[in-house]
Amino acid sequence: MGLKRVKQLSFCLFSTILLWACSSADVQVNLPRSADKVVGAEQIVFSDNLLRSRVEILEASIRTVDEFRRARVRLRSRESLGFNIEYRFVWFDEHNDPVQVEAYAWYPIKFKAKNIITLESIAPEPRAEKFQLKLRQK
Repeated sequence: MGLKRVKQLSFCLFSTILLWACSSADVQVNLPRSADKVVGAEQIVFSDNLLRSRVEILEASIRTVDEFRRARVRLRSRESLGFNIEYRFVWFDEHNDPVQVEAYAWYPIKFKAKNIITLESIAPEPRAEKFQLKLRQK
């Protein structure tokens, strides 16, 4: 086997390991300041880079309604075919501690081609100040 062939195989192996490592951890994205409405940048967490490449964050906002915070996130599919994902909102207090963790169920979404969806959540308690939206492939 020639040196060139060994280098090609090494590169392929390294690339495969790198892709596997990147796809096995949560990928966090901080929203740009232009997407903020009322408070600082909320985090959107994707389960892997493939999902991150399939979904575009259009807008994320938070506002207070009758002492409770309300989160709103608009997402757009970048795919020309439909696919399924699941999402959940997690709320945090002023100390970044989760609020009512047992209330956070995963909800399914069917994305259609180039579709835009809006996800909303109301904080479970008035002390909840920030949110995190978690997305995963189904």
